[in-house]
Amino acid sequence: MIPEALEYLATPCPRPLRGMGYLRELMAIRGRAKRCWNAWKPHLEKSKAIIRSAIGECRQHRKAVILGSGMLYDVPVEELSTAFREVLLVDIVHPLKNWLPSLRYKNLRRITADVTGTAEEVFRVAKLPGATLPRTEPSLFLDDPEVDLVVSLNLLSQLPVIPTTYLERVGVHAPEAIAALARHLVASHLAYLQRFTCTVTLITDVEKLTLNRAGTLVGKSSLLRGVPLPCEGETWEWRLAPRPEADPDYSYYRRVVGTSDYILASKPELLRRES
Repeated sequence: MIPEALEYLATPCPRPLRGMGYLRELMAIRGRAKRCWNAWKPHLEKSKAIIRSAIGECRQHRKAVILGSGMLYDVPVEELSTAFREVLLVDIVHPLKNWLPSLRYKNLRRITADVTGTAEEVFRVAKLPGATLPRTEPSLFLDDPEVDLVVSLNLLSQLPVIPTTYLERVGVHAPEAIAALARHLVASHLAYLQRFTCTVTLITDVEKLTLNRAGTLVGKSSLLRGVPLPCEGETWEWRLAPRPEADPDYSYYRRVVGTSDYILASKPELLRRES
């Protein structure tokens, strides 16, 4: 516990983001991953396989951008570093352990950024009655012509979680306004990815699955806040919290969709035009 407490204090994270719970959530994810590693491993390997496919589909290999790099559990770091001149690992908070791969792979760069551009504004207005919740049109890296691969990695469904949880905890803004913000964050990220002209890979969980002790599916719900996913792809199951990790009677899994070429998958008319 003491090393974890020291790491929590030492990890760079702006005060608003700490207050909202971003660093706490990062460390909770790491703890769950350790406890459930065998259950998580097929999902992590499948995510890496989708990214490896995307590497082979890129026409050039100058810069790769990984949005939601997190703990790097689902990132094929060696393959990316070998294939690309530069690999940008992008997340709102980076764990201290991520400096180790940077020592081995000299072309890795950690970029600390909020891909929605709204988190600190949410913190600012959370306690202001009548304040408008932020809207965004993300543009990070869109102006860099050397980006040849962008990966949105197990990120999409998570974008609204901490902002909406924080707003609900503060209790100033109407539930309808908070729900609208959640939908906006998901929809704006999907639209943002479609604005790139390079290879774009999307890996996201889309559905929460609840299974009882017998392994029977007893409930499911959307994780994308009512926003339709504009593409199909490979699907698999992520055993996120097998019983009794989160509940003695129920396991909580995720249905994941992954596509190595999100733009083509979401705009089939492009495929027809090229054929």
